[in-house]
Amino acid sequence: MLVEALVDRRRHDVRDEPARLEASDALGSGEHADRGEVAGRAVIEVEDLATGTRLPPSDVLIWTLDGARLVVRPSGTEPKLKIYAEAVVPVDDDVVSARRAAATIVDEILVAATALLTSHGL
Repeated sequence: MLVEALVDRRRHDVRDEPARLEASDALGSGEHADRGEVAGRAVIEVEDLATGTRLPPSDVLIWTLDGARLVVRPSGTEPKLKIYAEAVVPVDDDVVSARRAAATIVDEILVAATALLTSHGL
């Protein structure tokens, strides 16, 4: 689950193999794992960049959601987490409406992620 993985990540150095495995288990990395949802959007995939399979190893967690993505990483200079969100919205003829819809989705994801983290003391 999102919050448990972040709490676990904050307690351990990600270079510590058992801690990384714990975080992966908490994220529900199995093929049939119940990954839940964020802001009402199903979690499709969870990626822990500590393994360095696609990019160089880094302390970053990525949740691919239905039509969006949530990225969480620790700050490099302060004891806090950084949260990023992006949304994919089809653009027909009205770019302004698509941008407005994407901004709404991003706001919903950031509010939900912040609430989850805050409720767990992060």
